[in-house]
Amino acid sequence: MNGNSISGRIRILDNMIKRSIDRRMKENGLEILTSGNGRIIGYLFARKGEDVFQRDFENCFGITRSTASKVVNLMVEKGYICRERVKSDARLKRLVLTKQAMDVAEWLQKDHQQMEAILIDGFSNEELAYLQDYLKRMQDNLERLG
Repeated sequence: MNGNSISGRIRILDNMIKRSIDRRMKENGLEILTSGNGRIIGYLFARKGEDVFQRDFENCFGITRSTASKVVNLMVEKGYICRERVKSDARLKRLVLTKQAMDVAEWLQKDHQQMEAILIDGFSNEELAYLQDYLKRMQDNLERLG
């Protein structure tokens, strides 16, 4: 795999995005957060008022149960997420943002919008539609593998 292959370019782009997000979070006093933590906070923030469980972002982000569990446990330790029992089933624990996380969620949302604007700069609407389609098709191809 090299930087000219599709997977190589996607990996490089993903790393560049993560480094950029991590740098801006550090510049804004959020160095305790990683870009992955920020994505989870954003995911939960967008669904506030809904019951969200660990399996929901396992599916959304395409991560394994063990990875999701480690991330959730660390975010609980950092004070960004808490687990609350669900009244209808005491075995289930929904994930809820703490006040500390809510305070940074708005900044993260604005930062995400800025990153999207940077990424799509110079693309026409038609090109963006094609890009979305191509990326979705690649994702579907990988999902068929299991």
